[in-house]
Amino acid sequence: MNYKKLKTNFERELLFQIIQNLRKNKLTHDSASNLAREFLPLLKAESSEEFIKSLSKLAETHNEILE
Repeated sequence: MNYKKLKTNFERELLFQIIQNLRKNKLTHDSASNLAREFLPLLKAESSEEFIKSLSKLAETHNEILE
C-alpha cells in the first residue's frame, strides 16, 4: 500500500469513527470538530513513519477514535 492510499484510508476511517461516535453521543460536536482540526495537519507528514507516529500521539489524547 502506498503512502497516499494509507492517508486516504485513515482519513475515511476517522470520519467514520467521528460520525459513529456523534450518533452514539460518545462525542460532542465541539470534540469532533477539534479532533478533525488536530488530524488535518497530520496529512502533511513527509513519510508514512512520521504520519503513523503522529497518529499514535493523536490516538493517545482521543481514545474514542480507537473503537
